[in-house]
Amino acid sequence: SNQNHQQNASSKRGVVRYPKQFDLHIEDLTMSRHDLLFSPCVKNGLRTLLINILRDRGLQSSSIRISSIDILSTGKISCIGEAKTHFGSAPIPFEVRSGISFASRGHVLTFPGLEISLNRDIGFFVPVVPTLDLDVGHNARFRRIVIDGKKKQIQLDASVTITPDRTIRLMQDYKQSSDAFSARFFYDVGRWLTRLGKFTK
Repeated sequence: SNQNHQQNASSKRGVVRYPKQFDLHIEDLTMSRHDLLFSPCVKNGLRTLLINILRDRGLQSSSIRISSIDILSTGKISCIGEAKTHFGSAPIPFEVRSGISFASRGHVLTFPGLEISLNRDIGFFVPVVPTLDLDVGHNARFRRIVIDGKKKQIQLDASVTITPDRTIRLMQDYKQSSDAFSARFFYDVGRWLTRLGKFTK
């Protein structure tokens, strides 16, 4: 049709859908333990966290399987699963528990009270030392994280700047603090969402 022809012509002239960067605001997002378990984003993030915890404890990172996620009355999130050792033995059950908070004006996620048990039948947990923290990049900012153990849900407010490849990243007034630089791990959430949403195309 003539309309399709005009759209194709616009594409050939280099007209883009998102010529400027823009902000996504997440207000009062509520997730249940089932939402956490079946969200690919959350599950992949947890799996990455588990790899960094378990690989120093003689377990194969490629064998890690998450079977359940729970929200505890203590204000922590529990992740239960199993993994094989480097010797190829039967899978070993594990449980990791942690709170979730943020620092550095919301640009760094922290995991207070992070602990692990490699024998859930005994129920003996040991603290993860050194603890982990994650710099989510200057394009993402967490403003509120609440773990409600009674309602078995987590609530959060956050904002993410979407930066298509053609845009100029504006740093605004954000200056990365020494705490952000010292975070053990880094993942640019803004760039990840830009790719996931195909905002560059």
